[in-house]
Amino acid sequence: MTQIPAPRVPLINADTGLISREWFRFFNYVYEQLGAGTGYAQSSADVSYDEGGTGAVLRSVQNKLRESVSVKDFGAVGDGVTNDSASFQAALNYCKTAFLALIIPAGTYLLNTSITVSSFAGVEIIGEGINITKLRKTSAGDMLTLTNCSRGTISGIAFDGTGMSSGNGIVIDGTTSGVITIRNNQFAYFPDSGLYINGLVATQFSSLIIENNLFLTNGVTNSKPQLKANYCNDTKWIGNQFGNDGSANYAPYGAYLFSCSAGDYSNNYHWNNLVGGYYEQNNYVRYAENRWETNQRQGIQIKNSTLCSFIGNHIHTNSQASSGTYNSMEVVNFSESSFVGNLFYSFSVSLTNYNLTLDAACNSLLIDSNFFSDYTTAPVLFDATSYELKFKNNLPRQLSLDRVVGMWLPFNSKGGIAAGSTLYMGASGGSSATIFDAQTPMPLTCVATRLRILSSAAPSAGQSYTFTLMIGNTPTALVATISNTAQNIEVIGLIPLATADMISIKVVTSAGATVASFSGLLVIED
Repeated sequence: MTQIPAPRVPLINADTGLISREWFRFFNYVYEQLGAGTGYAQSSADVSYDEGGTGAVLRSVQNKLRESVSVKDFGAVGDGVTNDSASFQAALNYCKTAFLALIIPAGTYLLNTSITVSSFAGVEIIGEGINITKLRKTSAGDMLTLTNCSRGTISGIAFDGTGMSSGNGIVIDGTTSGVITIRNNQFAYFPDSGLYINGLVATQFSSLIIENNLFLTNGVTNSKPQLKANYCNDTKWIGNQFGNDGSANYAPYGAYLFSCSAGDYSNNYHWNNLVGGYYEQNNYVRYAENRWETNQRQGIQIKNSTLCSFIGNHIHTNSQASSGTYNSMEVVNFSESSFVGNLFYSFSVSLTNYNLTLDAACNSLLIDSNFFSDYTTAPVLFDATSYELKFKNNLPRQLSLDRVVGMWLPFNSKGGIAAGSTLYMGASGGSSATIFDAQTPMPLTCVATRLRILSSAAPSAGQSYTFTLMIGNTPTALVATISNTAQNIEVIGLIPLATADMISIKVVTSAGATVASFSGLLVIED
């Protein structure tokens, strides 16, 4: 066996992503010697490789090169025109039997036949980066399906579904899949989801890491989320981005997680979707330092979950499709959880209707040290069935009114009130000539401390608007009057309120007052 010293540098240059100059010269030298027929070895199995260093042993170049598998070893071309599906399938099948990683060198590989891998423990599919290694599919059907696969990684690949009529980028399914990392990839233009993790209620997946991936304009054709995951527990969703390419093509949801409990959802960025993110039946989850912004409708929707923390997130500039129509964050049947240190705001004008709505049986929630601003109606709306809501240290801001702390009941006339009228505003929005139609039951025992009112117009000289907090049919001492040229007012008081007290705001406009609409906040504290 002829000994030819091998280079002592990495095979792939980290800066260029290409084979290093030293290795290129080495392989060229070996090739020349094998082809010369002058007494040198005639096979790579007969050329030794010396790693160097104390304890290193000689082995053949063939043995060294078979540490990993390239799709090009099985005939893949990577020119974006040749259908490389058969080569990919053969390479993955071999990697499964040999327990080796599949390397995808630089190139654009057309995969117009779906690739499937089953029962592969240790599946590794590694590209050289999303700007270098690209997989394309133009025919219908999922690009890559992993069934009952585990303990593997897919990274450094741009998955492109341009031209497909149906299908996902990657599908993870089966009954035993888990412990898979999907990292540093791009999923773009798939008619269904870029990544679809389809666990089952009886055999739920566990311990996935979905990290630093870019999801771009997926799901538009067939109205699917860019990322969809069902029954996937103990998973980390970290540093992913869900957006679009700047066109008017919006995915229905950036991320859609159903029954994905005991996970960490942090540092993700959702922009320019119809809805930034939808999360249902996800218990024991930490949502931290995410951004849901500039989405066409809601920024985030959470439903039917418990024991979660929502910490340090930015929810802003949503309801792009129609100012004042959609809420930034909608929460339904959410319990025993906390919202701490979150920011609700807008880059420019007030766009969202409410910053936060708590609906249908929300209970046992701590809402602490959040900043609410730039809403068209009020910062927070909660349903009459909600209970045990602890608001403290929050900062609301509405137009020119000062910031206060506490919890707020928002009121809005939802239209102009004529001169010489007596109407009642309810916390659910709107006004009525009948007090019973406007009354809202109190969800807890507390004290009303401030009444803040903003008018769309001044009443005019010598005229006034008067607002009185009512408990049932009984007026309280908390009364605010806007007169002459003023358009807002705040009054302070201490009015005890008991659980189930029916409250409303009585509005009386003087005979010559200007027609105006009104919004207000009743500040209550425990």
